[in-house]
Amino acid sequence: MIKRWMAALGLLCLLSFAAPAPTQAFDIFNGVNCNSGQNSESAACSSKVKKDPNTGEPINPLTGQDGLLLNITNIVAYIAGAAAIILIVVSGIRFMTAGGDSAKVTAARQTLTGALIGIAVIVLARTLIIYVVKTLHPGP
Repeated sequence: MIKRWMAALGLLCLLSFAAPAPTQAFDIFNGVNCNSGQNSESAACSSKVKKDPNTGEPINPLTGQDGLLLNITNIVAYIAGAAAIILIVVSGIRFMTAGGDSAKVTAARQTLTGALIGIAVIVLARTLIIYVVKTLHPGP
């Protein structure tokens, strides 16, 4: 009986993730034009907000140049890249200390393959995120 309840709960969770949810883009500046007279006093147009030097429009702090999304992407990529390099070094040490044992060589090869695939995924993910952010908010 408990197995059936757990299976039903698992199926419900799976279906809730598979169902598409309506989403909508959110613009935190809500179309503020700092060059017009009525909006020049708004918080988005204050001197504390970074502005595009070409248009004078506020730069989105989340997705704009040097935004939070790009900073988080860079930090995650650097940490994951460092971990992949450590795994490459560890697999090299495992290759050297295998002593002809085929099981140890296979384990070292799998570690090296996983690290190289990880580096490829890191590079592709970071490139995709940067491309999307730059496409949405082209810089100056």
